[in-house]
Amino acid sequence: MSHIQTPTKFQRAGYALAVLGLLALAGWALPAQAQDDNPRGYLGVYLEDLDQQMRETLNYDQSGGVLVDDVVRGGPADRAGLQHGDVIVQFKGERINDQNRLRELIGQTNPGDRVDLQVFRAGNMERYTVELGDPAQAPRLGQMDRSRRQQRMMVHQTDPNRAWLGVEVMRLSGQLADYFKVEDDQGVLVNSVVDNSPAAKAEIRAGDVIIQVDGEDINSRRSIVQALEDRNPGDEVTVNVIRDGKKKDLKVQLSEVPEEYRAQRPMMEGFGMGDGGEAPRDMRGMDSREAMRFHMMSAEEFQDLQRQVEDLQRQVEELRNQIQQNQQ
Repeated sequence: MSHIQTPTKFQRAGYALAVLGLLALAGWALPAQAQDDNPRGYLGVYLEDLDQQMRETLNYDQSGGVLVDDVVRGGPADRAGLQHGDVIVQFKGERINDQNRLRELIGQTNPGDRVDLQVFRAGNMERYTVELGDPAQAPRLGQMDRSRRQQRMMVHQTDPNRAWLGVEVMRLSGQLADYFKVEDDQGVLVNSVVDNSPAAKAEIRAGDVIIQVDGEDINSRRSIVQALEDRNPGDEVTVNVIRDGKKKDLKVQLSEVPEEYRAQRPMMEGFGMGDGGEAPRDMRGMDSREAMRFHMMSAEEFQDLQRQVEDLQRQVEELRNQIQQNQQ
């Protein structure tokens, strides 16, 4: 069963922007025409900001740091010895507080430069020297190593008794906020809705921007989790969204997490991931590396996603042109 409802043109545009943003964060090079002429370093990692649950799972009790979700095979980080589950603490002597700052520093470094990284791994601080690559040499979406029969996506085990909404979202800022007609740092973009989920039944759509849940302001994936933390399956909540520039108030009756969705990607919201407190029962006592589980996406599924993204890229460009024409 697909996680994504059949979208309208506008909904597909929102999903495309989300997917393209995630690919950029992951270290995959966008098409050459989308890159500027300034030399930028390339590390080749998938990054995720750490929340309290992740820190407890990894036994990482310090401030700052960015989680390495995965490492691009054959990339600079891979060659230097970085691994999935590492926490990058320092880059070129600067302490890292979030993935945005790390990406900035990588982008300000030239290809070929050698940089020192401080990395937390399995309870120990380690140092690595990485020679940054050129983004133009990074594997592109259509040029991935075909020998990797499975593509990994990190998942978290979740508590099935928590209230479930059933949306996948991404944070909005800068140009994306302008594009979806919301204030900067306001709301999160819905880039997919699980079929037959509470969100789907309430007619929340891909392309909506969630700005509030029961009066609580939403500006990140974590804030949705926090808004649902004290809710139970069967509770009704009001979800305020911006759709086509207009505010809509939608009533959503939350449910339990279906069995097939009790482990999902980090960006999937409303799946019972608590904030703070203790780690889920099935994670306590586990080795920190074992606690990080994986959902396998087949090569065929990934190739299908590739084709969808390429089609969505074209449709996003068409939609942007239409918006510009309407504003003139």
